[in-house]
Amino acid sequence: MGEFKTFFKWGIIGLLFLGICLMATKPGESQYEKWRASKHGIICWYDPMLLTTCKKDGEPIEWRSKATTWGLFTVKVRDRYASADRSYVIHAIGLFGRFIDFRS
Repeated sequence: MGEFKTFFKWGIIGLLFLGICLMATKPGESQYEKWRASKHGIICWYDPMLLTTCKKDGEPIEWRSKATTWGLFTVKVRDRYASADRSYVIHAIGLFGRFIDFRS
């Protein structure tokens, strides 16, 4: 019974440490913008008229919507853009200071 208590105690300590690490390394909005620019070639900025202006590989595209879900350990982002002939949807999850493409 003593071995089980020791194992249980260290398991709880390990889970707490992992949770703290996950919370401390959750990426932010600026990291998402850098990742989006490098991975998808989409750069956005805000002009004085409070409109979002975006370009993909130098060509103007229209920003449609963005949904960000902030969890305890992760960030989930769904971003939509459109050009004259194509639409772009980005699904990403942020974990350990990085973003990863995924499809829901």
